[in-house]
Amino acid sequence: MSPKSLFIMKARFPLVGFGLLAFFWVTSIVGGVVARNAPVLVLPREMGVGGYVLIKRLVWDLVDEV
Repeated sequence: MSPKSLFIMKARFPLVGFGLLAFFWVTSIVGGVVARNAPVLVLPREMGVGGYVLIKRLVWDLVDEV
């Protein structure tokens, strides 16, 4: 049986997580942080790639209904 929170894990959690990373990235660029410290954009990019790989391997292959 699929848990009731499967939709949240498969759709909402990645949307919110990647949305927050994108928000941080865009505000860093607009705020001028990049001009002073360019490596600050490396961590959110790596977190996004790592999060995508983890979610793809562990969550997206779960069955919606049995």
